[in-house]
Amino acid sequence: MRPTSAPSARHTSISQAYLKQAAHIKRSRERAFATELFQEKADFEKKIALKINQGNKLMRRLNIPKSFQPARSRDDFLMVRVLDPPLDRLIPADTFHILFHLTSANSSSSGHVGDDDEGHEPPKASKIATARLQSKKDIQDGLRMVLKSTIELTAILQEQLFELQRKGWNASN
Repeated sequence: MRPTSAPSARHTSISQAYLKQAAHIKRSRERAFATELFQEKADFEKKIALKINQGNKLMRRLNIPKSFQPARSRDDFLMVRVLDPPLDRLIPADTFHILFHLTSANSSSSGHVGDDDEGHEPPKASKIATARLQSKKDIQDGLRMVLKSTIELTAILQEQLFELQRKGWNASN
């Protein structure tokens, strides 16, 4: 005779079916999230490639010998190689994004190097306001990307912590 406190076979099979279904749902959510992150990464890389091209055109127009190229870090992160004749350095894509906006804002506010200043009209207030809104939008986009990356890393760390706890590691030390 079976003790009354022991789970019946029916409850065990229901529990196993529930766990399998929950695992399947979790995997599908993780797949969808990974797809979304991959799309965000691809969009970000396209955006940075466009900014690199615009930055190179701006440097040529300003007669500055600096140029930019896309590059990868050792950890396969998107970086930007800054080719300045005496120096060659790598900077993160986010830093390049900020540098690009500062350079383009400085060039638009001070005029172009080598252009005639006669007949050059100062930028109108509406154009300046539009540029500020655009830069705020870019900043917000950057912050959204940082937030998504943070959420992704948090999920990965929580999963790793769960696996360690499941294997008997005490992570509270």
